Amino acid sequence: MTKAAALINRIKGFTIIELLVVIVIVGILATISIIGYGSWRTSVISAQVKSDLNAAASAMESSRTFGNGYPLTLPSTVVPSTNVSLTLTPSSTALAYCIDGVSNENTSDTFYVASESKDQGALSGTCATRPATTPPAVPGSIAVNSTTTTTIALTWAAASYASTYLAECSTDAGFTNNVKQATTAGLAATVTGLTTATSYFCHVRAVNSLGSSAWSSMVSANTATPPLAPAGFAVVSKTNIQINFSWSTVTGATSYMVTCATDTGYTQNSRQASTAATTVAVTGLLPGRLHYCKVVATNSSGTSPSSLVLQVTTNGWSMLSAGYSGTTCGLRANVAYCWGLNTNGQLGNGNTTTIDTPVAVDVSGALIGKKVTAISANGSHTCAVADGKAYCWGSNTYGQIGDNTTTPSSLPVAVDMSGALSGKTVTDISVGNGFSCAVASGAVYCWGYNANGRLGINSTTDSLVAVAVNTAGVLSGKTVTSANTGNGANSNACVVASGLGFCWGLNGDGELGNGLSTQSLVPVAVNTAGVLSGKTVTAISVGGTSSAPHTCAVASGAAYCWGKNSKGSLGNNSSSTSSLVPIAVDATGVLAGKTVTDISAGYQHSCVVASGQAYCWGNALNGRLGNNSTTSPVIVPVAVDVSGVLAGKTVTQITTGNTYSCAVADGSAYCWGSAASGQLGNDTTSGSYLVPTAIIEP
Repeated sequence: MTKAAALINRIKGFTIIELLVVIVIVGILATISIIGYGSWRTSVISAQVKSDLNAAASAMESSRTFGNGYPLTLPSTVVPSTNVSLTLTPSSTALAYCIDGVSNENTSDTFYVASESKDQGALSGTCATRPATTPPAVPGSIAVNSTTTTTIALTWAAASYASTYLAECSTDAGFTNNVKQATTAGLAATVTGLTTATSYFCHVRAVNSLGSSAWSSMVSANTATPPLAPAGFAVVSKTNIQINFSWSTVTGATSYMVTCATDTGYTQNSRQASTAATTVAVTGLLPGRLHYCKVVATNSSGTSPSSLVLQVTTNGWSMLSAGYSGTTCGLRANVAYCWGLNTNGQLGNGNTTTIDTPVAVDVSGALIGKKVTAISANGSHTCAVADGKAYCWGSNTYGQIGDNTTTPSSLPVAVDMSGALSGKTVTDISVGNGFSCAVASGAVYCWGYNANGRLGINSTTDSLVAVAVNTAGVLSGKTVTSANTGNGANSNACVVASGLGFCWGLNGDGELGNGLSTQSLVPVAVNTAGVLSGKTVTAISVGGTSSAPHTCAVASGAAYCWGKNSKGSLGNNSSSTSSLVPIAVDATGVLAGKTVTDISAGYQHSCVVASGQAYCWGNALNGRLGNNSTTSPVIVPVAVDVSGVLAGKTVTQITTGNTYSCAVADGSAYCWGSAASGQLGNDTTSGSYLVPTAIIEP
């Protein structure tokens, strides 16, 4: 390459590099110019806001009154620059002020000027965040705004330089006893946790970062007094489902609330009624049941203590129990009545004469002065719960009365409570074929005949006294709520425990529901792998005989059955297929959309209460299904006839015997089916009733 060419190339390369350098330098200078301008503009805006604030402070100083009070609004001479906003925050005493300033061109930079720091000019920040420069002044004008039984509400005037306030109340003027406090940034506070109807002294002080003011002047107040407990609480009248009450007027009361429940904790079947008067009707109560009722008075200060609690039993029948051989018993206002077959003294009235209308169980002996809360009848003996203990009467061949003898009794005798039942409260009882079982303090106990292990004690030895059902297995840790030994000549028993079903005893047709057909001497769990999966069992019933057994249950509002399907007693649209595990009762017909609440398994038939009506299925012989027919088998539920005595009534409980059924509706009692032994309680011992007939009231 010639020297001339090389020189030309060198000059060209230098020119390109130089151009790139120039471009970069120009970009840097442009950026510096932009940043510089932005910074300059921000500085100009801030300077303008500060200038406006300082001018406003001068105007405030020039406008001070003769008493050195600052104006409560910015003087008219204060005219902010364009885009600048000034906001005055005066003190309530006009002795101080603070002014916030901001430009809408740069709202992130805020400034303020305050009376206590005006010599420093406008400062960065806001009035709300400015640091304290002096301890706060003492709050003034403290006053009691309102009181309740446990609170006092206070108000006061603002104190200069205060950030927060501390209010304090005490039962003594030295503020050493029962001191309660409340902190607030406002000018009002409610001191809580005070004692009802008590005198208090209260004061308040202001607080900021530099300290606290002295306490304000003191005010006194009394916490409010709620009304006294109503006196003269009494029953005016009652029906099957309603109790009318009255009481004396309570001074200062503005309203009253009456509550009734079937337990002293007021958690079961609780009903309330409120009124401004001194009389009220509590409705929707359970018929024939003991209710605990009380009244309280209320006003703006609170609620009074409760009145004396009244124990009131509503009128009417609360439950019925249909026995296998034709004995029926029931409870009416906590009094036990029985009727029907009485060959073994199972009516409990001191003789063995069959009676076709209700007769009271004797109360001159073991039951004297006691309230009966549960009763169960079967083939030859009857048992009841009264005041938390068990009583039985009738046949006692196997010790099924539980009094540690085999002596029969036509009058109630106390079940032996010295052994397994010692110290326990009995809540439910059920009579089976030669044996009995009771629920006491969350566990189950049985006594009497023990063939096939029906006592659940892991043996077949009879027992003349109550023995605890085995809890070493599936019942371990479970709470038993109800028991059923069947209303038939069956040889097994079941319980509901912690929302599940458990059974024991004979199991030739799968009546235990555990998927097997072998008997069990101890409880086994009813199968929950199928239709009962995830469901809560609330009721269970054993039915039939040893040759035709079946069991039914209510779970999560639906009906399920298992065992032998004699005459369609399982209700699953079949009359031939039995089941070793629970199957669903057909709910596509009359039960569609209804909630099942009670169930009873009889001899070759079953019945339920669903949404306040009765339904049955299975063997219709003798009219035991109550549907005005004897055509059998009925393999799906049918409605019990409501064209007669049940018209317009709400059914709450149902029970089945061998050839008949009974129900409670609105506190009245009704039966249907065979009347051969007077078991229908309608003053006849012959024929059959295909539809419900009313039991004659005692």
